[in-house]
Amino acid sequence: MRGARTTFAVTASLAGALAGRYAAGRRSEDRETTAELDTRLTDLGEVGRLSVLPLVERHTARDTLRGEAGVSYLVRADGLTLLFDTGLGLGKGRTALEANAADLGVRFDDLDCLVLSHLHADHVGGAASQLRHTFTLGAEQQLPSSLPAYVPTEMSHPRADVAVVERARVIGPGVAVLPPLPRMLFWLGPVAEQALVVNVRGAAWCSSPAADTRRSSAPSPPSSGSRTRPCTP
Repeated sequence: MRGARTTFAVTASLAGALAGRYAAGRRSEDRETTAELDTRLTDLGEVGRLSVLPLVERHTARDTLRGEAGVSYLVRADGLTLLFDTGLGLGKGRTALEANAADLGVRFDDLDCLVLSHLHADHVGGAASQLRHTFTLGAEQQLPSSLPAYVPTEMSHPRADVAVVERARVIGPGVAVLPPLPRMLFWLGPVAEQALVVNVRGAAWCSSPAADTRRSSAPSPPSSGSRTRPCTP
């Protein structure tokens, strides 16, 4: 009986500490988010054509594609081609990102840059990448040499030209990354997340972890891991 009471007390104490951390983090998040949203992009430009191809999601459009609890999207905005996040990379051998890219005829050598939303395992290629503050495409596919990689926090990669985003930054005509905003998750704690913005002629599109799920030109159904929405730059 005494052991059960001790276990209950420890569990309750831990839950209370997590709840307190979460509440404090959300209050801080609200203050910082409000301040950051007052900043607007200038000289962004626009694109006439945008396509977003899911390479990794929980659900797939056909049986030949592999689903996993991670996300990765190939974004084409006029002449710019970028990879947004690199999935979870579960299992041994070829990852879902590598397999699906091959199935869909996507060549990573054609990338102009890479954008990572935040440093969590399901967005940077696995838990090992998260712990090492890096990212990966998988076991077989190397990142193109000197590929620009825009990240929300301090990260490194032996082949990429890594740039930590600290302010709104145009990375191509009509395409920009926004400064990372803080989010507080109950179990995982605080994380910095950045958004990708594409100013499409007559509209605008952005990827945001806190947004409702809507996608342009995406062939597979929405999933809980996809967070994209129209927005105003």
